[in-house]
Amino acid sequence: MYFVRIPPESKGASFVAITDVNTFCLCPDCGDVVQIDLDDYIKKEGFSLRDSSVMCSRCTEAKKFMEMLMRPLMPETYINDDKEEM
Repeated sequence: MYFVRIPPESKGASFVAITDVNTFCLCPDCGDVVQIDLDDYIKKEGFSLRDSSVMCSRCTEAKKFMEMLMRPLMPETYINDDKEEM
């Protein structure tokens, strides 16, 4: 879920500009708020606000660590990843 935080100085304005400092997402794993710059994502092919999310740095690191641990135990799961890295 993406959202925009409306600053207090907007004083009840009915709209607010989307900028790189007021756009956020909820981490799909832990629910933490992640500040994002939509420009980084909109340029990616196939990007959709409805079908995407951004993980927080803590969950991203945990996922990388788990994949590192699981790769030797489940090599068949990571066969495609190995080919893409070359």
